[in-house]
Amino acid sequence: MSIIAKNELLSGNIELRKHFDEQKESLEAHIADVLENHIPDEGPRTKDAFVLSGSLDGGSLTLWRNYGRQQVSFAVGFDKEVPLVPMIPEEPKDGVELEAQKRAISEVFEGLREAAEEENTARGQFGLLFRAYLMHETLHFIKNAGFQDEREERIVMWLSPDWRFVCHRAGPYGLMPHIKLTALAPGNHTRHEEGYATKPGKLPIREIRIGPSPYSLAAVESLKQLLGFHGLHDVKVSYSEIPFR
Repeated sequence: MSIIAKNELLSGNIELRKHFDEQKESLEAHIADVLENHIPDEGPRTKDAFVLSGSLDGGSLTLWRNYGRQQVSFAVGFDKEVPLVPMIPEEPKDGVELEAQKRAISEVFEGLREAAEEENTARGQFGLLFRAYLMHETLHFIKNAGFQDEREERIVMWLSPDWRFVCHRAGPYGLMPHIKLTALAPGNHTRHEEGYATKPGKLPIREIRIGPSPYSLAAVESLKQLLGFHGLHDVKVSYSEIPFR
């Protein structure tokens, strides 16, 4: 199930800025000034991060209501142990718990603070820049507390150079950049070191669950037929037993 929030990759920035504001009075003035220049604001998310969001709960009524709005909707379950990698397009371009998130924000802030205290040394200057660069790998996994019941889990990709991977599609807000993810195909195993694929592999789909619907049984049969045509005979097909209205 896809999960999309207005501030998809800004929650980490917002929480770190809030934590900084709470700690500012306890900091020496020059340390606060240094941190002010390195803690991100609440502006637009970084353009080179792409996120794939899903839920640990494949049968949540909240998610079926919010995202499964068709008469027959589907939740696709992937094997978390099989890594997904970005794929270079062949065609021309046309769940972390709240307490864990708080600890992550605190650890990012403390790392920045310690580096700021050593800023006058060469080691400290490098450490501050290094920590400021790496903190986004943590901040992009921070989620808004209002969505905790969705049990969201994320895969975040940072691409360089992004022009090799990014595609565009029409969306409600104009052109929407996105990337294609795939599992590595058997003949593509050498790409592990480079971290990308040039050909699509077999996605690690383990289960597909059909949402609440008056047509559940018919939808199961047609889906099994489609999976069989594509050689995906080992994919489990189930349907939600939530009463449909």
